Amino acid sequence: MPPSTTVKLPPQLVRQLRTFRRRLRTVKMLEAVCLAGIAVILSYALLYLSDRLWETPPAVGWLLFFIAVSGLAVFIPWWSFRWVWQRRTEAQLARLISRTDAALGDRLLGVIELDSEKHGRQYGSEKLKEAAMEQVAREVSARDLTVNIPRPSHRKLFVLLAVLAAAAAANVLLLAVSALVTRRRPGPV
Repeated sequence: MPPSTTVKLPPQLVRQLRTFRRRLRTVKMLEAVCLAGIAVILSYALLYLSDRLWETPPAVGWLLFFIAVSGLAVFIPWWSFRWVWQRRTEAQLARLISRTDAALGDRLLGVIELDSEKHGRQYGSEKLKEAAMEQVAREVSARDLTVNIPRPSHRKLFVLLAVLAAAAAANVLLLAVSALVTRRRPGPV
């Protein structure tokens, strides 16, 4: 019996997996940006505190600068590789879903393998493949796959970043006001 490629994943299941992938990418990239921003602001805060307590050695200043830059230049690409590049195929997404919901992930992976050229050839009946895919698609259609995103912490990280940014902005504002006040004071007569 020649291999057939007529069986394809049901469109609803494909849409749900695409929605899951899009949400996963959004959440994980927001986390990366927040973590990089936190690294930059904390580096600034540590340098500021160090300058207020003693004269900061140039090596410490450079170290803090490189920590901030690595937060931007290294962490974001690494995080995006881990959560975006390595989560492109439906099978990769199903394995990720199985981390939080093993039964659902295994069912998804099973029908994805039925659909694939590599694994699907060993099963002869196209009708049985189609029926299995439709059954899993019906089961999954009532579920929100985005709840299976592993440890979404983008909201907490965003709040932390906002608090740190507000504190840093308040500090810069206070320094500017303080500089203006000391500049306008009249000198001794």
